[in-house]
Order: sequence, then C-alpha cells, then structure tokens
Amino acid sequence: MNIFENAAVVLWSSCPGDLEPAEPALTAPGCRVRNVTSRRELLGLIERESVDLVIISLRRSCPECLDWLAPQVRGETRPAVLVVADLHDVHLYMEALQRGAYDGLGFPIDEKELMRLAESALQAHRSKLCHCAV
Repeated sequence: MNIFENAAVVLWSSCPGDLEPAEPALTAPGCRVRNVTSRRELLGLIERESVDLVIISLRRSCPECLDWLAPQVRGETRPAVLVVADLHDVHLYMEALQRGAYDGLGFPIDEKELMRLAESALQAHRSKLCHCAV
C-alpha cells in the first residue's frame, strides 16, 4: 500500500514560497495538499477535516508556529509534524523537536529527504491512530 495515497497534508508558512517545492513532491505520489498561512487557518482545517501531516516553515518571525507545538493533552491525537528551518538556527529546530515535532529538515528543501521524512512521519501517525482505536 502507498502510504502517501490520499494522505491529508497541510503546508503552513507565513513566508510566501518557503514550502513551494514540497507541494508537487507530495502530490505526485497521491497526497492531498492544502496551504495555510496562520494558526487560525490550520486549527480550522484540523477541526473540519482529518489531517495526517503538517509541515511547518519554522522561522523566528512566526512565533505562533512554535506555540502550536505546545505539548499535547493526554488522549489528544494530532497530526504528525515536520518542521523546515534554517540550518543555522539549531536552537529553534531543537525547541520544535522538544515540543513534539516528529522531525525536520533545512532550507533549501531537499525533495528526497522531505519524502523520506514524510513517509516515516505518516507511518508513525497512522500507527498511533491504530493504537488509539484499540
């Protein structure tokens, strides 16, 4: 089974063009990709639809992105999260991982690395959903 087939992926960036290479890379194997520019849009989308993966363009200029990664409430099932950050901003990247991001990569986006991480994150998310359903 293709893990990407019909997977719901949200790209969240407040900087136009940041995640542009991710969309065609993810839609090619079958993901349904949506773009949002704010926390409010993201939360609304998650409330209305089932979302499997959120990819966040993580920048110091967008503190709400990091705030959304606050620790999960017990029993809450959130989508898997990948962050894309400037490689020189290791502290921001590490903070995102501590707050629950699954993994991350740097700018510019390497499509092969993105797909490898997305596949792993989707598998982990779906495994978590299966355990919650039992």
